Amino acid sequence: DLLQGPPIVRRIRLNHNEPFLVLYTDASGSPRNGLGSVLINDKHYWSATVVPDHVLERLRRRLTQINALEVLGVLSAEYTFARFITGRGCVVFIDNTSALGVLRNGRCATNDLNELAFLTHTLASASDARLIFNLVSSALNWADPPSRGQGAQGTFVADASDWDAICASLDSS
Repeated sequence: DLLQGPPIVRRIRLNHNEPFLVLYTDASGSPRNGLGSVLINDKHYWSATVVPDHVLERLRRRLTQINALEVLGVLSAEYTFARFITGRGCVVFIDNTSALGVLRNGRCATNDLNELAFLTHTLASASDARLIFNLVSSALNWADPPSRGQGAQGTFVADASDWDAICASLDSS
């Protein structure tokens, strides 16, 4: 027991006077490789981007590349909406069961997805955000249009993803 050290306790300082945020994220597969997100606070905000080639090159090749893109969609939204989710609870809706499992577990046997899950949870911890991941059907996912390059209701927020940090994380896998 002495070698294990004291237990690590994560304390999240949430603003309990604020209601939870709702965040929808989505990805569109090849050839677009688009990511979209919609944040619902007292207003609606949305964002859309395309995953840069230098990030895609660092992902393990797989038949189901959409799974990695869906995890990247959550990570991109976390960067983009950081000023809103800091210190808040946020229910995140995602329409991909594989990506949902990776994010809920916070880990994956596949190195690249494991690193993306780790980075997602590290960012949440650093910003005192509590992310709760839930499944939504594709037909009800508000982030579907932005992921396909279409607009959404609300205010547009420019993508703020730190692609260099994501690449560094993937390079360490």
